[in-house]
Amino acid sequence: MFSLTGTKEEYAPLTGTPTEGSNDDLNEQYARESSGSGHSWKIYASCFIVACLSFFNLSLLPFTLTTTHLTEAQLAKLPYPDQRLGIDVAAKAIPKTPTYLYEWPESIARLSQKLKNAVYGSGNIVFISVEDSTIMRFRVPPTGGSTCAVNWSGPPAGGVRNVDLETKGDISEVEVWSVIAPNPVTGSPPGTPASSIDFDTLSWNTRPVQGELLGTLDLTKRPNSTTVEFACPSEDTLTVELRCLRTACHVRFQQVHFFPKMGACHSSF
Repeated sequence: MFSLTGTKEEYAPLTGTPTEGSNDDLNEQYARESSGSGHSWKIYASCFIVACLSFFNLSLLPFTLTTTHLTEAQLAKLPYPDQRLGIDVAAKAIPKTPTYLYEWPESIARLSQKLKNAVYGSGNIVFISVEDSTIMRFRVPPTGGSTCAVNWSGPPAGGVRNVDLETKGDISEVEVWSVIAPNPVTGSPPGTPASSIDFDTLSWNTRPVQGELLGTLDLTKRPNSTTVEFACPSEDTLTVELRCLRTACHVRFQQVHFFPKMGACHSSF
């Protein structure tokens, strides 16, 4: 067996006199408490001043809004007078709807394969059949676009002008051909443009020179039928020839400028 024993000198005292280090800690704690109470009144004062200034600014707001209203003349003098700044940029990003210029034919002439020497002259009667074709000349607008199309507009369904439109057989495919030059038999030198064609002297024997097929028109469609778009001619006129593709095809109407129309062929640019 063994036991632990000790004398009185081995026990540390429970209390003692304060040392120099402990006094410094107490002084620092007291200083912090004193400084915190000093800052609190400054915070309250700052909040009160901010609240007073905010209330003052709100009281001046109605007077500020009324005095800063600018007139149209004053807005025009500003660097950016448009109040819708940015909307014009958005408008440019939106694709625009294409607009078309419409022109009626300025000259119309019928050509008959059955009566090759017959000269009908320039008029307003459109006659298309298996043995007959019609030459039309349109004026190209100077402000038009780069593409063109030939359109057909029939009379309204149930309209009084339906009796003035004569149709027989299959009229769902009426060809539209470009005319590029007069017939050489007329004595025109090579390179003569189609705009020089005299419609008052045209016949089947002096039929102008065809170019390419521009498209077809379905005259059974309502309210209109349009060919595919094609490149506009470099000249100031567009001359085309309308002829039937199907057998037993017959179309006759009068191209006049009134409504309700009995039928109309026009070109869009």
